[in-house]
Amino acid sequence: MSDVRPAAPRVASVAVTTPPYRHRQEGIAAVFAEAFLGADASVRRKFVGLAARSGIKYRHLSLPLGEYRKPRDLTAYNRTWVTTASQVGQQVLTRALQTAEVSPGEVGAIVTTTTTGASVPSFDAGLVQQVGLPRHVIRMPLFGLGCAGGAAGLARVHDYLRGHPDQVAVLVSVELCSLNFQCAGTSVDNLVATGLFGDGGARRAPRRRPGAAGRRTGADRHPQLPAPGHRTSDGHAPGDRGDSRSSWPRTSRTPRRNTCPARCPGCLADRAVEEVRQAERDARRAARRPVGGRNLDH
Repeated sequence: MSDVRPAAPRVASVAVTTPPYRHRQEGIAAVFAEAFLGADASVRRKFVGLAARSGIKYRHLSLPLGEYRKPRDLTAYNRTWVTTASQVGQQVLTRALQTAEVSPGEVGAIVTTTTTGASVPSFDAGLVQQVGLPRHVIRMPLFGLGCAGGAAGLARVHDYLRGHPDQVAVLVSVELCSLNFQCAGTSVDNLVATGLFGDGGARRAPRRRPGAAGRRTGADRHPQLPAPGHRTSDGHAPGDRGDSRSSWPRTSRTPRRNTCPARCPGCLADRAVEEVRQAERDARRAARRPVGGRNLDH
């Protein structure tokens, strides 16, 4: 059996888009602390202290800050999610296609992933019409995978490109975490999530590298992982920026490099899960630190 196969897909472009409402972290903490129903003063202090020590300066949210003071049920929040996800998804997909110099008509498959909202049909159906993708484009909506959604989406893109090596496939992820605010939940997990996560969307467009086939390498065996030396459309390696355009704010003072060895099968999903777990550990440690001489746990 020949050990020669087509070259691995390459990432033609990466783009990130956020909703227009940008709020400072201290303002967000004050509003959401007030919005927690039935919470006593100690819980509110714990949440404000946790948010203050997160290292986050601002976040993008789907609504003006004052709107989060108003009680809303799941139906109302999800209605906002449908509208905002459509807008964010269209913007990020259009921007990335333009950067990659790829026309919408060249896209053969679109994979979408989200955990924070739902619609029927899924929001990728609207993107097909809004962006002008082909009517016969293959749609693969993923839901409920949480932090592993990006890794699973890349795997599905890889599967498609193995069978269609001359085409373009896109991955669009939209997470609007603020629209899942649980005003009656005061568990540590809910306090951490409310104090850390923002809203936004990201898009990646892998495509097969042109040229002759080559010998199998670690990157070819796991082409869903970035190949060694991979750069984004603006010349940066993934995770190099250290800026605040990501929809998932950093929580450590030293930016983490989101790089991954090419011969590390499955580690992309593991890394995503570990990043969230580390953020939760950081937030819990922050909540235990004294504020004004008092421990937040008491």
